[in-house]
Amino acid sequence: MMLPLLVMAGIEAHAQSNFAFWVGGTGLYYDGTAINWGTSVGTTAKFNAIPHLLIRTQFNVDRIQFHDLDLPDFQGTQTNTYVCLGFGLEAAAGNRDFNAFAHITPHGTVRTISRILEENDGRQKVWDLRRFSLGVIFGFGFEAYVTDNIGFEMQAQYNIFNLDHTDVDPIARGLRALIGVQFYLGRNFAR
Repeated sequence: MMLPLLVMAGIEAHAQSNFAFWVGGTGLYYDGTAINWGTSVGTTAKFNAIPHLLIRTQFNVDRIQFHDLDLPDFQGTQTNTYVCLGFGLEAAAGNRDFNAFAHITPHGTVRTISRILEENDGRQKVWDLRRFSLGVIFGFGFEAYVTDNIGFEMQAQYNIFNLDHTDVDPIARGLRALIGVQFYLGRNFAR
């Protein structure tokens, strides 16, 4: 909704190719569980397709620990690690100093679940399960140009990690809040 308003207000479109490194927080929830918070790190590369549209790739790693998890097949501590690689489209509009953007990024995810299990003799062991899933990210954010070739990005994302969920593998959804440093491949406005 914001992008059409910016365009209608006569703000010049100014999207340009860049790559960024970012860190942030991520929240994860399964159907029927409370949201749990963890960390997210990643990188993004964007390349101009047309003035308002960029092709984007995104790689990120999310790690979240659940304490006192109560699922039908498990109760206890569980750590979820998601390694995502996505490819999508981004629309952007802005001016000399700021850009607003929104994107949709389908991705493949390697999901690793680690659980601490109690043996009958009282010992603990770690159990891991890895799966590959297809998911999608919906995001929006703002960019600020600091120099002709460096800027900052703030972004919020809604992530569906596994579109192929089942009753024993419930759908995992996440929220991300990210901040990053961008390096532009072309010059912004002369300063």
